[in-house]
Amino acid sequence: TLRAAVTAVPDAPEAHLALGQMCLSRGLPTEALPHLKKAFLLSPGSEQAALYYGRTLRELGHAADARAVLERHQDNWASCPELAYEYAQVMLDLHDAESALPALETALRGGYPVLDGYLLYAKILMGEYRTSSENWSPELVSARMQQADQALQRILEIDPDNLEARFLMADILRERGQLDEALEMYRSLGEMTHDSKPELRWRIQWGLGRTAMSLDQVDIALASLKEACQLKPGFFALHRDLAEASLRANLQQEALDAAANALQISPD
Repeated sequence: TLRAAVTAVPDAPEAHLALGQMCLSRGLPTEALPHLKKAFLLSPGSEQAALYYGRTLRELGHAADARAVLERHQDNWASCPELAYEYAQVMLDLHDAESALPALETALRGGYPVLDGYLLYAKILMGEYRTSSENWSPELVSARMQQADQALQRILEIDPDNLEARFLMADILRERGQLDEALEMYRSLGEMTHDSKPELRWRIQWGLGRTAMSLDQVDIALASLKEACQLKPGFFALHRDLAEASLRANLQQEALDAAANALQISPD
C-alpha cells in the first residue's frame, strides 16, 4: 500500500505525493496536507507537488502560504497553466484581483480550459472581485467590458447554451446602457431558469429589476426584485433596490419594510 511505501521509503517524494492525492480523492485534505508538503520539500522542482500542495493550502484557508509555494514556480506557469490558474485563485482569496489578472492571462495563453478560465477572467474584468477602495476610470471600465465581452464570446463559441456566460453578457449590455437589449436577455434567461439554478436565478432577477428600474418599468422591477430577495434574503443591495422600487411605485409600507430588512442586514 501507499502508506507502507511511505513508511519503507520516507524520503521518496513520489510516494508522499501519491498518498496525498489518494487522501484528496477521499475528501481528506487535512490528512493529505503533510504528505503533499513532504513531497514538495523533497522535490521542490516538481510542478505537480507544488500544484497539489498549493491548492490544498488554499482550500484549507492558508492563502498566504499557498502564494509562497506557487510563486516559487512562476517560471513554470507557461508550461503548467494549472499553476498560474491556482495562483490567480489564491490572489482572489487575498482580495488582490489586479494581481490575479496577469496570472490568469498566463494560464489562458498556456492552454487552460476555456470554459473555466475565461468565465473567471470575465468576472474579474467586470469588477466582481473589485474592492470598495478601488476606483476605476470610465476609460478602464469601457476597456475591461470590451475584454470581458471577448472572453464570453470565446465561451459561447464552444458552449452556446452556457447560462452563466449569457447572464454576464446581459450585465455588459446593461453596463453599456443598452437597456432594452439587456432587459430582453434577462427575461429570456429568467424563463430558462424558472424552476432551477437558484444561485444564478436571483442574479438574473436582480439584473432584470435594475434594468427595468432604469427604463422606468416599475412593475417589472418590483416583481423581479421581490423574487430576488426571496431567493437571496441576506443580500443587502437587493433590499435596498427593492426599497427604491417600492418608493417609485408609491408603496410606502413596502418601501419601509425593504429598508428595514436592508438595515437589519447591514446597520451601517
